[in-house]
Amino acid sequence: VSYDGTTANELFVDPPPSLATVIPMEAISDYYRYSFNNGIRRGTNSTFTTYYYAIVGLSPVGLEGGVGPTTPGSYVTALSGEPCADQLTIQQESVHGTLTADKTAYWDDRDAIALVRSTPTKKRPPMFFIEGYQDANVDPLMANGYLEAVKATGVPLHIWHGQWVHAYPQSTTTTDLCADKSPCRGDFYESFLLAWLDHWLLGKDTGVLDAPMVQTQGDDGVWRHETDWPPPGVKKTPLYLSASHQLLTTPTTGTAQYTDITGDNTEPTDYTSGTPVEFVSAPLPATLRLTGEVHLETTVTADAAQGNLVATLLERKPDGTQRYLSFMAIHLNHVENLASGDSDVTGKALTISENFFMQDNIVAAGSTLVLNIGGLVPTTHTTSGDSSNLLNSGPNIEPIGIGAHVTLDLAKTTLTLPVNSSTTAETIGWKTQ
Repeated sequence: VSYDGTTANELFVDPPPSLATVIPMEAISDYYRYSFNNGIRRGTNSTFTTYYYAIVGLSPVGLEGGVGPTTPGSYVTALSGEPCADQLTIQQESVHGTLTADKTAYWDDRDAIALVRSTPTKKRPPMFFIEGYQDANVDPLMANGYLEAVKATGVPLHIWHGQWVHAYPQSTTTTDLCADKSPCRGDFYESFLLAWLDHWLLGKDTGVLDAPMVQTQGDDGVWRHETDWPPPGVKKTPLYLSASHQLLTTPTTGTAQYTDITGDNTEPTDYTSGTPVEFVSAPLPATLRLTGEVHLETTVTADAAQGNLVATLLERKPDGTQRYLSFMAIHLNHVENLASGDSDVTGKALTISENFFMQDNIVAAGSTLVLNIGGLVPTTHTTSGDSSNLLNSGPNIEPIGIGAHVTLDLAKTTLTLPVNSSTTAETIGWKTQ
């Protein structure tokens, strides 16, 4: 996973002729997205190119059995003889990025999504794409747009999405990898992965190409088969935000306001959380399945030079308990130009159109949907659990705010849900049912 999967994505951009297949698993498809969410830094990820380079990039020997900071004698000797020529550029760009969060040409060169999209006719190998919905490290945002770009190349594509964290889709217990659900895929290594490699490397007829294109696990633990991604059974269903703080099925007018955070969200004592605004739906008359990407369209105006918008979708159960479903985040100063942030957005009407993290959520009948909008994930709603689990921790973002009051134009605001009517539950694993 992670480093290895990211290498697969990088090879897919410009593959050698001998490459038979790639299997990106919990893999970075866009280093900027890994470091920032639309101009909001992602914790230590925002300095990833600096600290990772310091660990492995300075050594000519590399990762496997090489020298590094833990062996200072040999490390200094190796460094003095053969430093990487890109070192200075990497350090400069990392510092610049941390200070500005601008998506410069440096990040464009590390954006596999854009690079694949710009060269769809290049000959590329088949892909088996694997992403855990609860990965708070290399989060599901890495799939947004990337799978569409890969599909446009016409290569054979198979997709697994499930409720695991930053790990491969298999568990030996009922709790350690799969968001406290039943065990993940016991047939991952022993069956499907082996069949995929046997087909593309050895030319064996394993039946793997007869498998459904997509296998996705909802947060009810049930695996389902889909013929495409996004699933063809998904209906884009709009909800509208009202001045009375409701989520309605008919358009509305008026405004709503939240107060952004004040401070640098690196430690709990570094900021005040501001005052978010919440919008609540009526109790659901039936179970709702949301598969894919929730979308928020809105126009906002801030009364200060900078600000943030963080939207969190939650399920609130009849007993008052609630859980995260998905998230989106954007720095208001980067709405109009991600490559060069605006120094002052005071009074500007900013149009935002952004997708949430890809998920497969089952929301129970009787629950309500809650949309929380502010400058930070509503941490008071966080449940105890693994901080690497997106469901428990939320996205790893560190917005910087100055307490702006941000007004939403509700006549121009729509929350679109990917409502999935597919009911093809998996019964015999990946093979054709």
